[in-house]
Amino acid sequence: MPVPAPAFFEGIKDIAGYEAQGQKTYLLGKISYAGWWYFFPVALAVKTPLPFLILTGVGFVFLMRDARISRRRPSWRVLAPAVSSVVVLLVCIPSRIQLGLRHILPIYPLLAAVAGYGGAKLLCVIRPRLVGLSLVGALLSWQAFSCARVRPEYLAYFNELPSRHPERFLVHSDLDWGQDLLRLAKVVRARGIKRLSLAYYGDAEIRPEDFPDVQVHPLAPYERATGWIAVSIGRLTMGWAHHYDAYSWLAHDKPVANAGRSIRLYYIPPTAR
Repeated sequence: MPVPAPAFFEGIKDIAGYEAQGQKTYLLGKISYAGWWYFFPVALAVKTPLPFLILTGVGFVFLMRDARISRRRPSWRVLAPAVSSVVVLLVCIPSRIQLGLRHILPIYPLLAAVAGYGGAKLLCVIRPRLVGLSLVGALLSWQAFSCARVRPEYLAYFNELPSRHPERFLVHSDLDWGQDLLRLAKVVRARGIKRLSLAYYGDAEIRPEDFPDVQVHPLAPYERATGWIAVSIGRLTMGWAHHYDAYSWLAHDKPVANAGRSIRLYYIPPTAR
């Protein structure tokens, strides 16, 4: 029987099988194939600018208050962005496919509407008005600075909550998606490195023209190499396939340099092993 848009239904079938199988997921230092119900709430909490979260919380409070005050007239349009954002989150929470915040990106336009409502209400209710303007202006300035400080590495953005170790919270596409390979090539050239052992977390091709005059050796799981070693955060935290601790032997060594926010460069003297 002819079915309209067959690729759509095939996609649903494929994702259902993928969901049943589960996916290797990392959160708060742990690895799981079943996921956690709090994965996306945690991801939202650490990957969203704090001033945005503050304004969103204020917006939710005022929306609930205004909905009660105006219960005698239809108010569903006012509540629609807030309710829709909650629905998006609730639908995704049971999922076993938790590969990053990107899976719930549609929630942000909805939250932005709520945050805008919160900011507008602060300007109306806080007196004197100059105090309200100063407060909202401070939050917006904080938002701009929070985003500008990671330029141009926006993929690896984390707010101030994870401090200096975001890899203790999330990895995968929230921190390491193989985006720093060319930055590593620049660091290697700048240091005059001629031989490099590399455990790369990504699908990009390791091209000779990117590492001229450098012998790049793929670092196998549990291989205790010496000399210059570059390891992606994804490999350090999640290992390789089912070998979760494949590169844990580097945990006590301090990196010499970083290539972007996702690759660590080490030097292990030949006499150290």
